[in-house]
Amino acid sequence: MWKPSVCTKDCPDTCGLLAKVEEGRITRVKGDPDHPFTRGFICRKAGYFPQHVHNEERILTPLLRCGPKGEGRFQPITWEEALDRVAARIKEVCAEHGPEAILPYLYAGHMGLVQRHAGHAFFHMLGASRLLATICGPAATAGFEATLGSGPSTDLESVVDSDFIIIWGSNTLTTNVHAWPFFGKAREKGARLAVIDPYRTRTAKKADLHLRPRPGTDAALALGLMQVLIQEGLIDRQFLADHTVGFAELARRAAEYPPEKAAAICGVPTHEIQGLAVAYGQARAPFIRTGWGPARQLRGAMALRTIACLPALVGAFQKPGGGITRSLGGGPANLTRLTRPDLCPKGTRAVNMVQLGDALTRLEAPPIKLLYNYMSNPAAVAPQSALVLEGLKREDLFLVVHELFMTDTALFADIILPGASSFEVNWN
Repeated sequence: MWKPSVCTKDCPDTCGLLAKVEEGRITRVKGDPDHPFTRGFICRKAGYFPQHVHNEERILTPLLRCGPKGEGRFQPITWEEALDRVAARIKEVCAEHGPEAILPYLYAGHMGLVQRHAGHAFFHMLGASRLLATICGPAATAGFEATLGSGPSTDLESVVDSDFIIIWGSNTLTTNVHAWPFFGKAREKGARLAVIDPYRTRTAKKADLHLRPRPGTDAALALGLMQVLIQEGLIDRQFLADHTVGFAELARRAAEYPPEKAAAICGVPTHEIQGLAVAYGQARAPFIRTGWGPARQLRGAMALRTIACLPALVGAFQKPGGGITRSLGGGPANLTRLTRPDLCPKGTRAVNMVQLGDALTRLEAPPIKLLYNYMSNPAAVAPQSALVLEGLKREDLFLVVHELFMTDTALFADIILPGASSFEVNWN
């Protein structure tokens, strides 16, 4: 029997899947040809879901630590005992230190809207410290929205009508494979493809042009492109007058970055900056696909904000196939009925997830006494890794880990609760 499902991994494509189930086991996964965007094609990783779901290393029963933290010595216990122990410790911590001594830690282990946000209401009502989910895209989002607002970006499927495509900081062939067919159709119609990336990625090898700026210099490169566009008269003054604000100020700033200066900062030859700017400005419908790379730096938000100015300069938004796309991710604009922030007491403190190490080792009044971790592996992915590990080793920290496998973080857990795969929560 084939059952429909969807990939919930941290990829913007959200592939439609068909899973073959025989005697209660998934034996094969393939793409759903009726899915309007992914159209039956899945990445290689998705084909291994059967081995993932039925892996012999899956955690299938609750576990109780029976040795020093970090050694991974556990004994199986029942669900009733595990939940009773967790509930009892939550009550103890709240009574002795207050609910802010409890911190939930989660992120993108499951990108389904319900599963990813299912714990928020509980921790809000409890009054636990709030987690600021900043580890991935907020800097890019803030920069992009500062220039273009929070509305939708260019529909990726329309890019088949573009004649000049820039992929800026994205290894599309590896991380956004379903965008590639639309780029391919545009190229079949004569479009050129430029990639801006410090590395010679798989995507860059397929491009017509590849500019390799030094990491952290994306804003300077964008300003250099703007200077050429303005200097050469390759801008849409009518669009700027009708639909933008601040052009005069932007032009003055761009004038400070002639291609020679931008080249010195970026390490990209002057003629390549000039050539890219002219090609972009002369294109009928230029399109930019940004990845998360430009925001992975100090002042990353400003880098994205600067890049996002380029389409307006040439009026790309009013041309079929033109514009800019930052992310394919999306969903309901309002999740409050699920997350219930109204249940959170006013003034409850917030902890930035990228500062987990500080929170576990330095935070006081009250200190974190219980960490509830799910859909993330902070011992492997959180910054301040030395401080994170130091904090996880604390004997006075009660760590609950909800997980499918014995991760780096689970090794330090006091209680491990078995997690479910996306296939096991999507079906009744």
